Order: sequence, then C-alpha cells, then structure tokens
Amino acid sequence: MSETCWSLVPVGPGRMTSKKLGEDSETAVIRWKSKYRIIKVVDRLPPVSLLWIFGCESPVVLMSRVGVDVLVNYRGLSLSVKSWVLRSERTIPPGGPRACMCVSESPERAGHWSLTKPVGTRCVVLRKRTGRCTEYRGVFWQSPLSPGSVLIQGVDVLWELLVVSEMCVVRFKSLELRVHRSCLIKVSI
Repeated sequence: MSETCWSLVPVGPGRMTSKKLGEDSETAVIRWKSKYRIIKVVDRLPPVSLLWIFGCESPVVLMSRVGVDVLVNYRGLSLSVKSWVLRSERTIPPGGPRACMCVSESPERAGHWSLTKPVGTRCVVLRKRTGRCTEYRGVFWQSPLSPGSVLIQGVDVLWELLVVSEMCVVRFKSLELRVHRSCLIKVSI
C-alpha cells in the first residue's frame, strides 16, 4: 500500500472490499479500475519544521499548532492546515482517473470529524465510533476539470485554479503553487 503509486487489487475469494485493502479511520483507500492506493489520514504532526502539504510541490514552514489545525508559512502567506495532510517529505500521488465534473457539499467541513456524513463526487467517507455515535470524515480525490475556485485538501484558503493538468497551478493573491489535481476540490461560489 502506497500513497505515491497504484497497487493491483489482489484476487481472492469473495468481494475485495476497501476494508480488506486496509481502510480504517486513519487510512482512506482510493480505488480505480483494478488498482488502488491509500491516503494516510493521521492527526499527528511529523517531528520536523519543514513540511509538505500532501500533493504540493513546494514545502511550508511550521509556525504553530492549535489542536488538529496547524499554522504554516508559504512564502510569507500564513495558512491554516489540517495536520493529517502534512508530510515530512514531498508526497505526490500517482496519475490516475481523468478529470471530471465534481460536486461537493461543504467540502471545507469534510476534513473534520463530525456527525454529518460528507457528500460529494469521488469522496471516500471514513468512519469512527465514539461511544454510541459514528463520526465521519471525507477524503476527496476529485481532479477538477476546468479553471475556477478550488480548495487544496486540508487547507482553509480558497485558491484560483489557473492551469489544469496532472500538476495544476493554483493562485492566491500573487502566490502560485503547483498541486496534484487529485488533491484539489472544486468549489462553486
């Protein structure tokens, strides 16, 4: 299982479910045809000060931490980021399904654990039992089809998608960042 390459779904008796492939409350399984990959969804911060947001080419610098939110600096811009998307090394997902028209309800809330089940195109819903309640968290892998407003998964800033390709270019004010398209969530304003 890897975040950076596809593995073949093993053949075995019965249906091969995402749970059999390793999906749990800290691992999302992304399936595509006869292949799969994972995205780690661990609310622990790597013990380094230079970090990478999952799917982004450029590093960010750790500033402070407040619960599961982490304040990082990207070229002078302070960003609030969820700890589960931060990696200690550059982690770019592999190429995969073609871009598609994507629909999401409240994608900015999907990265948090809540009692509301996330809804959207290409969204893996993780579950966690807390007492009698089931909490949900959404992990998107949408690959937007056209320029417009997007979120980078786990980052609380709205970006403008400029260049759509495997590695997209997004802009906030005058800053640009290259991000893998499967880490972007289309937002309709």
